Amino acid sequence: VPITGQTLAVLLVGALLGSRIGALSVATYLAQGVMGLPVFAGGIGGPAHLIGPTGGYLLGFVVAAYLVGLLSERGMTTRASTTMVSMLAGMAVIYAVGATWLALFVGTDAAIAAGIVPFLVGDAAKISLATMILPAAQNYANRR
Repeated sequence: VPITGQTLAVLLVGALLGSRIGALSVATYLAQGVMGLPVFAGGIGGPAHLIGPTGGYLLGFVVAAYLVGLLSERGMTTRASTTMVSMLAGMAVIYAVGATWLALFVGTDAAIAAGIVPFLVGDAAKISLATMILPAAQNYANRR
């Protein structure tokens, strides 16, 4: 499972665009990758990445964007503390869907060890960064 900035983008897309448009945007990104455009980690694409070991994380992106968007629509991104909770919920969804899928390939213990544990610190930093970036991004989007 590669380390990327994709999860940061997914969380922000959901919070900024809302549940439906956020999830649709992320689904469109996945469709581009499945069609072969080099948008996945490492500049690769193709359908094998969606059905391979890390495909669950990609599918989890759509669910996470929807959830974070829904929480945002319900006012959960108006304060830093609740924004952080929303982002944490989105990240938990990515881990749950991704590690569950990965476990089909490598087993549960290996999926947790390889697909969650190495990412906890970096993803905590991404959640903090998303929480800090979101107000400025919302102000920018509202001016447009």
